[in-house]
Amino acid sequence: MDLIHISGGTYFVPGGTSIGVHIEDNECYLIDTGIDENQIRKVYNYLKEKGISIAGVINTHSHADHTGGNKFLEKKGVNNFYASKMEGIFINYPILLTSFMFGSIPPKFMMTKMLMPEAIEKTVINEFPEKFKILDLPGHSWGMVGIVTPDNVFFCADSIYSEKIVEKHPLLFHIKTDYFLDTMKKIEGMSFDYFVLSHGGINRNISNIVEKNIWSIEKIISFILENIPSKYEDLYSKLLEEIKITSEWEYYLNRIPFNSIITHLSSIGKIRILLKGNNIYLDKV
Repeated sequence: MDLIHISGGTYFVPGGTSIGVHIEDNECYLIDTGIDENQIRKVYNYLKEKGISIAGVINTHSHADHTGGNKFLEKKGVNNFYASKMEGIFINYPILLTSFMFGSIPPKFMMTKMLMPEAIEKTVINEFPEKFKILDLPGHSWGMVGIVTPDNVFFCADSIYSEKIVEKHPLLFHIKTDYFLDTMKKIEGMSFDYFVLSHGGINRNISNIVEKNIWSIEKIISFILENIPSKYEDLYSKLLEEIKITSEWEYYLNRIPFNSIITHLSSIGKIRILLKGNNIYLDKV
């Protein structure tokens, strides 16, 4: 297992989703737990061999690729799980995540580890350990937070993605477009020794990465405006052809950021949402 030292007592474990580890003396806090028990088991076993106990888990947000290892750690005796109030509700009741995506109780193909982690029985704690600085990062999810360790290392969750991710998945997942953009611009002006992206590893300077993320959102906005008036479903299908989805659950996953951008454009007076002949149409104002 790769436990990569960043600074002081702060480390991270690379993977599909980065896991942060902050160690002091013989105990540590973990920042997120990955998508399932495979990665977190290696972390747990390594720490156990070194005589380091896990004081708690700080989840930046509730999405499955950040909380999938929680249940494994709970079974191993970890008692303290931390998250913001809203994200804590979704962590304790993960069926809400897929219900939100589908619009009601979801079909079986959405009840997978990719979208719905196993619920923990412990009630998520909303007051974070005092040694960490907690920054609100709204937009990607309901109440996502970033974690700054005492070593001035900023775990910025899914507020920004690596340039490689942006190129592969240009419709960046988020639920509130204006908040998502504002959060990225806020992060660009922050000063930390290191930035750790959940999907992108360690960075010292993130200006170019932020600009790439903002450009991707603006490109989707331009695509929508250039292709209306249109039926809602026709426009969404055309966008899906551009981003090349391959599974049913991706259809519902990507509809969330698409709808978020539609809501954003409607709220700033750029488009109208109309019902005509039992179809939803999008038109310019």
